[in-house]
Amino acid sequence: MRNLLFIILFTQTVFAADVQICFETANHYGDGNQFMDIPKECFDTLTLRNAAKAEDEKWSVVGENNLIMIKDLQSTKVTSIAGSYSEIDDIKSMLIDSDRDELYVLSTRNEVKVYWLKLPGNVAPRRIVRNPEGSSIDKMVLDPIKGQLWLYGSREEELIAVNRDANLMMPPERQKLKILSRHPASQVEELSFDKDSKKINFKTRQGRRMIVED
Repeated sequence: MRNLLFIILFTQTVFAADVQICFETANHYGDGNQFMDIPKECFDTLTLRNAAKAEDEKWSVVGENNLIMIKDLQSTKVTSIAGSYSEIDDIKSMLIDSDRDELYVLSTRNEVKVYWLKLPGNVAPRRIVRNPEGSSIDKMVLDPIKGQLWLYGSREEELIAVNRDANLMMPPERQKLKILSRHPASQVEELSFDKDSKKINFKTRQGRRMIVED
């Protein structure tokens, strides 16, 4: 029994050390040391944790706290977005715009920061999006056909759509940050874009599946 306990504790210690080393390696890459390779095992290690994830046919992405690891599914090379310029903090969820190779990162500060997956490192976001009315953001989904980013706030119990090119980093007259559409929604658990109907779907806590109509 004592030997079994020792093995369990040893395994947990090694795993914890691996996680710490992986975080340090990825952050070091983000700080401008792109000549370094991030081990693929580090990506796998972070994937096993309770971290935010996003994936399409080209990219697999995992993020936790202020670090994002990116795997190119063709080359299997692993890179990262991290560092002070990236402004990443407390990742809540992520999604990929496959048409543009862009990554949308929702933080607990109710901000959506957009990065170009082909330009990793200690890089600033391309765009920053918030709810134009300053409301909370709990979930997000992209309508690539209309070029709209849909945001859900549980406190306001509604879905709103904004231009995916909206950007708080621009002067006010060029921010494009206004509500294009809104739809009542309560207790939403899942948001998705249906490619067949080309509409936004959402699932409520009661199990009802709803469609956002034009």
